[in-house]
Amino acid sequence: MRIVVVGALGAVGGAVALSLSELGHEVIRVSSRMQSDSTVISTSDALDLVRFGSVELLIHAAGPGDHRTDRSSWESVTSSFAAALADSYARGSGVRGVLLSTVRVLEGYETDFLESSPAIARTIYAQNNARNEALWLEAGGPSALVLRLANFFSSPSSLDSPQAALLPWSLVTEALSTGALGIRSGANFTKEFISGPDIATAVLCIASASASASAVPSVVATVPGLSVSMGDFAGVVQRAFARAELPVPDVSFGPDSAAVPRCASGWLAQSGWTVGLSLSAIEDAVAMWITSLNS
Repeated sequence: MRIVVVGALGAVGGAVALSLSELGHEVIRVSSRMQSDSTVISTSDALDLVRFGSVELLIHAAGPGDHRTDRSSWESVTSSFAAALADSYARGSGVRGVLLSTVRVLEGYETDFLESSPAIARTIYAQNNARNEALWLEAGGPSALVLRLANFFSSPSSLDSPQAALLPWSLVTEALSTGALGIRSGANFTKEFISGPDIATAVLCIASASASASAVPSVVATVPGLSVSMGDFAGVVQRAFARAELPVPDVSFGPDSAAVPRCASGWLAQSGWTVGLSLSAIEDAVAMWITSLNS
């Protein structure tokens, strides 16, 4: 399959592009940061590929990464590719367009919710992604779809990387600096995680469902992901420190809280998609990162 990945130099887009390439697909990488990478094409060239049906699938991973992202920049990219997708549909092309968003647009729900539930966003990050979803679906036409992602797991490129502030890496840096893990939440508090290959297989599941866009709901989510408790993460960090022959940090937990609302399994799970990320893979990645930091 010939696939355009917009935002291919970002953490999520890069991981998805790599996974799709490893699966044998022809991946055309697109980014505004193309100065030093000759394998990346410009957004204008990519828009023409989509508009005239020269690709089979468009993956838009260049949305608002966090509150520091310039809103006018990601809105412009989303609007442009959505318009190109609508043009392609009007020309009779079968190009399908998948926007990568986040389940955090549903963070305001106080009870369990569906993958396609309307966004209730509280944080700036979630609000920006909810806005991005709306732009995509409004302007992209029947071929525009949204894939809401569970928490993305990948190794940070450095201690200064935004990923280093997320789980489980924030626990690693705390243990390295203090020799202990003081976890404020209870040991049973859980979150769901996915990897780059998980996103790639989810997108391919969507793309292969049918030539008709109506065969897939306009909004789906990568649920259930790998459920990892804070107790699991603490154990991962302790074992990784032992593997790196470093002093194993002591762990303390806060009180357990009430159950957090969860997203019910939806279309992807019903279509046979399952998460491939495992706790052992997370432990291996953490151990490798600790070793690299101490080498």
